Amino acid sequence: MPNTTKQTATRTFWMDLFWLTLLFAPIYFLFLGNRPFATPDEARYVEIPREMLATGDWITPRLNGVKYFEKPPLLYWIEAVFQYVFGLKEWAMRLPIVLFGLTGILSTYAFGQRVFNRHVGLYSAFILGSSCIYFVMSRLIILDMAVSLFVTLSLFCFYNAQQEAKEKDRRLFYALFTVFCALGVLTKGIMALAVPGVVIVLWATYSRRWRAIFPAYLPSNLILFLLIAAPWHILASLKTPEFAYKYFIVEHVLRYATKIHLRHQPVWFFIPIIIGGFIPWSALFPHAFAKAFRERYMHVNAFLLVWIAFVFVFFSISQSKLIPYILPLFPPIALLLGNLINEWLTKGSPSKWPLKHICWLSFLCALAGCLAYRFFPELTTNKAALVPYINVLSLCFLTISACSLPFGLSGNYLTKWKNSCLFPLLKNNLGIRLFGVSLASLSILFVLIPASPYIQRPSLNTLVQTALSLRRPGEQLASYMAYFQDLPVYANEIVTVVDTKGELEFGTTIEDTRFWMMSREDFKKRLETNKTPIWIFVRDNSFVHLKNDNPRVNFKEIALENGVYLVVSEAK
Repeated sequence: MPNTTKQTATRTFWMDLFWLTLLFAPIYFLFLGNRPFATPDEARYVEIPREMLATGDWITPRLNGVKYFEKPPLLYWIEAVFQYVFGLKEWAMRLPIVLFGLTGILSTYAFGQRVFNRHVGLYSAFILGSSCIYFVMSRLIILDMAVSLFVTLSLFCFYNAQQEAKEKDRRLFYALFTVFCALGVLTKGIMALAVPGVVIVLWATYSRRWRAIFPAYLPSNLILFLLIAAPWHILASLKTPEFAYKYFIVEHVLRYATKIHLRHQPVWFFIPIIIGGFIPWSALFPHAFAKAFRERYMHVNAFLLVWIAFVFVFFSISQSKLIPYILPLFPPIALLLGNLINEWLTKGSPSKWPLKHICWLSFLCALAGCLAYRFFPELTTNKAALVPYINVLSLCFLTISACSLPFGLSGNYLTKWKNSCLFPLLKNNLGIRLFGVSLASLSILFVLIPASPYIQRPSLNTLVQTALSLRRPGEQLASYMAYFQDLPVYANEIVTVVDTKGELEFGTTIEDTRFWMMSREDFKKRLETNKTPIWIFVRDNSFVHLKNDNPRVNFKEIALENGVYLVVSEAK
């Protein structure tokens, strides 16, 4: 009998994974190629793998031919493999990130059903998968979704390890914890080790679980970690002695502690990001956190609260902040929300449900959409294409508000609906009402997919294709007083960059790149001596500098798009 029960539970587990995949995979994979590479991030993280394939150098990342040591290479390697198999296509390059995002959803279910119950796992996975910021970041070629997954998996594996009674299973979970920490370090550096490490120390200290953690098989796992994470760091240091300072000091210490990268934001920066990312479920934050805090004697609740608190504080006090940094918070928050909803569905009654907060939050979102044109008049000019999507989003929020409205009404008020055709559907059926909220929240994702091309920065793809169709073999491409990240990607070659270095500056100091990373004076000499035309991409406000710097050269305007000129040089 026990074997039959175990077999049934295993079958149910895999069926749940199947249905979750069937629900989210089509949405996450839908129209992956409906927009060009976003700049700067997507173009950057596609160009580096492209150059790895072109040069055969898998140790030294290069961006437009310049050594680039801001991040480790794991995602570059993965992107290069997909690029080799499928070609340089937008959908193919986004495919690995989508797979990371889907894995995060499924692993959240697996952890939830293991430490709580099956329904908590399902609700948590749905909430995570339907959260708009998690969805958007799962379709964007950035490092943060990958490192967030590895941090999440490492913490999930650690908690499961110290809960296991069988030594074999315990050893396996600790080994997996080590592997995911190492993969995280190979994706985004020491942060992927520091975050799980501090969370574990804080939780073990608070819950007095140090004895339960050991044995952690430290010698074998330390060797396993070094075997995965150390070789690239050693090889990169041997090939480029300057690597260690740039990578460890500048990109880890100075990036976090100073404003060197000009990404300073106020300490509360992530609060609206988290709330907005979980809309409409963020209306339940007070109830979910209060429930977890009341039940912090449960080790899993304490673990999730410590996880959330540390990650939030860690990134909030950093001097460098970007929206994706906070992604490691999303799985534990989804688990707290899933646990709350499960309790309400099993123990609650309409009079005790505070879903009126979802109603009012969604209504305010719909109202904000309606008033957006008044406070942001540029929407009707510069971003006119977004207007229909804002209208549809407002409708989605109104639908969510309507679905959750009955929860906020008292029983006496509901009696007024008894003659309504809607009353049989709504009466004491929390599941149907919650299902309506869920469907409406899922519809937000379908709006974001076609809207995304109009949200990101304009691409250079059209201008590049124009230049490639008109230029003759041997004619160079150049970027004047700007580095357009997607130019070398769509041109499929290294381009000349004039009078700008930015994040490429360090690489230009450790090797001679003057042939294609040029000053304006050197470029002037090339224009005057070059026997073939040079195709130049220049912003409209820099075009006058190009003409003034080169009075002996004619510039024929080929095209103008999104404030960028494509011109070709002609000797006078």
